[in-house]
Amino acid sequence: MNNANGILFVILPESREKIPVQINRKRMKNCRLKVHADGSVSCSVPYRISQSWLAEFLEARAGWIERKKEEIRLQDPSDTIEKMPEIRDGNTIWFLGEELRLSVNQGTANKIYRDGEVLFIYFKEPGQQEKLQVFFERWWREEGIKILQERIQTWYCVIEKYGIPSPKIFLRKMKSLWGSCSVTKNKVTFNFYLLKSSIDCIDYVVLHELVHFIYPNHSKDFYAFLESYMPDWRERKMKLNRRSY
Repeated sequence: MNNANGILFVILPESREKIPVQINRKRMKNCRLKVHADGSVSCSVPYRISQSWLAEFLEARAGWIERKKEEIRLQDPSDTIEKMPEIRDGNTIWFLGEELRLSVNQGTANKIYRDGEVLFIYFKEPGQQEKLQVFFERWWREEGIKILQERIQTWYCVIEKYGIPSPKIFLRKMKSLWGSCSVTKNKVTFNFYLLKSSIDCIDYVVLHELVHFIYPNHSKDFYAFLESYMPDWRERKMKLNRRSY
């Protein structure tokens, strides 16, 4: 840990990432440590606090900083990318980590199926854009629930031995969360747009939420347990947050 132009660097205990902490000296009585929405970290301190004391204080709080940064990484506040494109012939959409071309056709029955890199959509009224969009999003939701149920069952064995019943699954559009769980209601809610990403990233979110039924917070035990079943969770998380799709 060193100092330069009001910056102290601290090494996070789990990831071993070296991060800067902006130091702001003010007329105040207590220290105030904050992890901001963009992931940056600042610490406001009284003028009288020494550099050595401050270094020890930040080192002791490194675990807390890492947990807060992890929460923010999982809760990307940007909702500009997470939009469903217009369902029109020739447009593309990401589904399970692959970019598919939409082939919209008039049909006697409404149906959707995939063939290679093309997603075929047959609709009785393809010119009715709003109705077509509603139909497609209903299909997306139904497919998403089926896929997430499969992934939950794949990873359920991790928590089943602790006497936790298989949770109910919900899918909804969220601006800031990839997933959330309610231990008391025994349910997990996933982001509608998570289905754009690849299965390995989906599995990370699924396991992350399941582990919360054992460890409700982001403690060291939570991450140790997560890593014991998914050693590469950091890489999967980074891939998801980069929106590799």
